[in-house]
Amino acid sequence: MKRWLRAICIIISVLCLVGCSMGNKEGDGSLKWTTDASDNRALSTDAIEKASAVTAETVEDRFKYRSDIRYVERGRHVSLSEEGIIYANDDKRLHLVAKDTGEDSVFCYNLGCKHPNYPVSYGTPECMAVLYKNATQTAYYNKTVYFFVNGDAGNEHRIYEMDMETQVRRVLAKLPVDYFYFSPIIFKEDLVYYIGRTTYTDEVTGEIIEKLRMLEVSLRDGSYRFVTEETENLITHVVHVTGKTLWMRLADNSDKGRVFMEAVDLDTLEVSTVIDKDEWALGNHFIDAYDDDSYYYWDANTYKIGIRNVAGTVEKILLQGAEGETFGDVDISGGKMLYFRGSSYGGEAAGAYFMDVETGNAINITEEVDKYNITGYDSSYDVFISCDKEFNYSMCSREKILAEAAK
Repeated sequence: MKRWLRAICIIISVLCLVGCSMGNKEGDGSLKWTTDASDNRALSTDAIEKASAVTAETVEDRFKYRSDIRYVERGRHVSLSEEGIIYANDDKRLHLVAKDTGEDSVFCYNLGCKHPNYPVSYGTPECMAVLYKNATQTAYYNKTVYFFVNGDAGNEHRIYEMDMETQVRRVLAKLPVDYFYFSPIIFKEDLVYYIGRTTYTDEVTGEIIEKLRMLEVSLRDGSYRFVTEETENLITHVVHVTGKTLWMRLADNSDKGRVFMEAVDLDTLEVSTVIDKDEWALGNHFIDAYDDDSYYYWDANTYKIGIRNVAGTVEKILLQGAEGETFGDVDISGGKMLYFRGSSYGGEAAGAYFMDVETGNAINITEEVDKYNITGYDSSYDVFISCDKEFNYSMCSREKILAEAAK
């Protein structure tokens, strides 16, 4: 089994930064921004007509289209859509890997477009696939592509949004922090969560200091709030959001980078420690959020995977491994769990399995994982995600994979 490939594919994230300037302060501590005329280039008559056709009612409906929680694939640099996988290619353009055929092409609907690969500084380019000059993270959600673009001055970034029907881009928000290149992007109804970074220079030593904090941005009007205080600890790519809780895995800024888990109440912004550094070091590992008060865990001492509440009570054991057995990558989505089991964390897995969490029924899909280079599963589109050694992504339907495994 290609363990090293799966690990790299799951850990890799897009390197991109962010930027902007200050706006008008609201009474609740959030900031709302006005859009400068320079933010959006002159549009053709056809583009204006398309844009005017998008009424307030259709904008409202957009957030009802898919109300569950969406991730930009938990650290992978791709987004899933109805048409296939959307990602930012090294050629400075959006690409689409078609769901049905696996064909990779420039993601542009316009017949006759030459798809120039020179990025723009701002606004709406002629080709809908073109990215921006500064490093850009992209994400797809509810028939909209979002571009997270760092500014030139540092400690600032913009979010552009592009409606897939009009192809017109507009500035959704300007924020006074960088987009942190290692950040996941999590969509929840009409909100998006990700990591912001602020860079400081120590006046005495000249040392560059980076501090991180979690952002919550409204997809309706671009208003935002910081939901955590600044920290010099690393907020990793393991961030999850449930109904009213944000879960995040951190590593302290010591040489050892000791790991711990925290949870943020999104109503009160109160922060609590879920797994402290000592507990994590002893083998109590967070896998995924289950609900506002419970999480999936892997216990390295008792060789099991289960669901545990924040008080430390084991609610349900999902999988009991043999003595000395470890579990490699575990991906949980929509009550389905893809996991790899073996005798050592860095060694060859004894097999790959796909389990229904509610029933406990597990299917061996080891051959299919090797055949299609499967690295994860997404319940919203009911597909397995594949990544080959060149980091080319594709998707396979669950029905197809399980049918092959049953033969």
